[in-house]
Amino acid sequence: MSVVFMKHIACSFTAIAALLMLNSGCAAQQSAASTAAGFGSQQNATQATGTETSSTRTSPGLYDPSKATKTAPATFTVVCRTDQGVMHIRCHRDWAPNAADRFYNMVDVGYFNNLAIFRAIEGFMFQFGIHGDPRVSSKWAEATIPDDRPVGRSNKRGTISFAQTGRPNSRSCQMFINLRDNTGLDVARGGGSAFVPFGEIIAGHEVMDKIYTGYGENKGDVQGQYKRQGAEYINKKFPNATKIFSITLKEE
Repeated sequence: MSVVFMKHIACSFTAIAALLMLNSGCAAQQSAASTAAGFGSQQNATQATGTETSSTRTSPGLYDPSKATKTAPATFTVVCRTDQGVMHIRCHRDWAPNAADRFYNMVDVGYFNNLAIFRAIEGFMFQFGIHGDPRVSSKWAEATIPDDRPVGRSNKRGTISFAQTGRPNSRSCQMFINLRDNTGLDVARGGGSAFVPFGEIIAGHEVMDKIYTGYGENKGDVQGQYKRQGAEYINKKFPNATKIFSITLKEE
């Protein structure tokens, strides 16, 4: 999949056309040995309160998105454990049903175990969704979902939306959380679709502000290397990148 990835970021919304080109693709397969260098034990994460359910098994849907097609509940909450603390994210299917269903199924099959926040720009957003195992990323990247029609929800601080290219129906396995009110992303530009939020952080806003942004915008072929080499690449090149230990469903 050909992608264009926000290579130049400006703080003003005069650069929104560039912002709209978020990378949502994941690349070709690579040896499973890449996953051996995972991101560390989940035991190091700050513990969340409440009862959670998690796919600790290896679900068939992890390697085959066609087997991960459940319809999400009208609302559901996930617990996101990172090396900076815990965030609770409340998702709303009526905001963006296709996005909510995709995220729900990714959580359900255990996709978000030991991932890196590979792109984090201070005062803008942070992005994740490339899996540590290239075999997994490549399959989910190919399984794109239809665009959702905006229903008036804005990319305000703390909301989560899927990344996409400038082409229609290009969302797949990457998403971002807004670190500020990015209302300029609510409007479709350059032939692409608007970014439609499907959820929001309801607890752990202070953790959101601790996400490591020292590396700034991705340069060169960072994402391509991550997709091809997996966790081993990020561990070596970006050791300070914030890690997501897990994202699990919380029982309502």
